[in-house]
Amino acid sequence: GKLKYAFQLFEESPERMKMESILLWNVLINGYCRACDTKMAKTLFESMPEKNSGSWSTLIKGYVDSGQLNRARQLFELMPEKNVVSWT
Repeated sequence: GKLKYAFQLFEESPERMKMESILLWNVLINGYCRACDTKMAKTLFESMPEKNSGSWSTLIKGYVDSGQLNRARQLFELMPEKNVVSWT
């Protein structure tokens, strides 16, 4: 449905995404994680012009949910700011 449409918009115009909000990026990263495509989620994450703790936590959770615990741990260690949400 709508998630597939969002993926399509990104694939057609990734440059436009740079103008959008962090929240939209996080929603798309979460969508790719839920679709078991952590590779694309990581690509989006790395393309983000700006990240917040939610961005980091979303990809970390995606790795955990897909059983990629080493990647989750590595990303957690790189996270610049850890807050209460990061530890839950």
